Amino acid sequence: GGGGGTSRFKIYCSDLRDEESRRLVRRLESLAVWLIERASYIAVDANWRLLTMYEVYEGPGGGDAYQLVGFTTLYRDYKGARNSASSDDAMEALDAYRLRISQFVILPHFQRSGHGGSLLRHVYRHARETPEVVEVCVENPSDRFTMLRDRTDTGVVLEMGLLEAASAPDPPYEELRRTLKWSRTQLRHLCVSVIRKVVYSRLPLSSPGRTGLPSAGSKGELCSLGGVDYFAGDFVLMRSASAPPLIAHLVGVNPVTGLLRVRWVYRYGDVDGGALLAFPKKSASLYRRRRVSSLEVFYTFHEDLAPAQALLGRAQVLFAPQEPVDPEVHLSGAPASFFCRFVYDPARGRAWPLSQRSFKAKYKRALDEATAGKQYPYPVFSAGGGGFPRSPVPA
Repeated sequence: GGGGGTSRFKIYCSDLRDEESRRLVRRLESLAVWLIERASYIAVDANWRLLTMYEVYEGPGGGDAYQLVGFTTLYRDYKGARNSASSDDAMEALDAYRLRISQFVILPHFQRSGHGGSLLRHVYRHARETPEVVEVCVENPSDRFTMLRDRTDTGVVLEMGLLEAASAPDPPYEELRRTLKWSRTQLRHLCVSVIRKVVYSRLPLSSPGRTGLPSAGSKGELCSLGGVDYFAGDFVLMRSASAPPLIAHLVGVNPVTGLLRVRWVYRYGDVDGGALLAFPKKSASLYRRRRVSSLEVFYTFHEDLAPAQALLGRAQVLFAPQEPVDPEVHLSGAPASFFCRFVYDPARGRAWPLSQRSFKAKYKRALDEATAGKQYPYPVFSAGGGGFPRSPVPA
């Protein structure tokens, strides 16, 4: 802290009704003019609130000393609340309001230490605990505040156990709005553009964009755990609630949450038995004679988000055009090694041989990337079914 030793942080709220509070907000606004582009002074009335954050440390005389960390001004927007509330919203009463963040400042020497997120979380917590608040909104957010807000909002979603709902193909926006008290616009932005965002490297291997994040075209390291670096395209083992471990193909990483985007690889026991009986007649001879192997896995386009902490190590998945000859013998010397001949759709309970290629264009590209350099190098049976998939095509 300012005087050395242990410090703590406190947040105070003022309703700006007394002259001393109004003098304080005028002095703080003079900082905002220098630190916020296009900042202007507020016209103080009874609807304004001021939140100030202070670092509290032991002063020279042994008592508490205070140092300003940052502040935010909040406005109770009663008219906007009635316009934004749904017709069946119980908070449409006359005392309902939107809590609008007007100015948000963290002093430069306290930035990049998590204080902005702490102050914003305090605003969110106050809104959730206040029945009259319909939603929290922001007045003309800057690019830097948008980044702070995205990271903070994602953290709140994770902490409240709402990630599954927010990352769903069709998120329950109205339910999330009532729970979090965020605007529909912010929720759509968060669910579509932030939580689902995937980059192919956590390292700045290419020129960063406005967000300061690496572009989605650079392939590199996704995470490091236990001294092992993991890259996009790696096959890995992941911790499961029950044995054996899950097998996954690493696709990318979310730059905000740090969660890995994975594409699951199913074991033979996870596949619907009927899926292997619905093949074209021209391939029937191959599948009638097939032998069940514990090393056979099925590639899927079932994508999910998973924490890096669940990684157990790398795996090897080799793609075979036909049924391998004695795979247990050939793969026994390589731990966590498997072979794959089929693509499986768990939603429809169907499987296709790798050589069929009757997939959507984006799935063809994904399969080409997955199989590149991972062909099965050992003998296979030559019965029917076509050759190995063609060489990878550019995305």
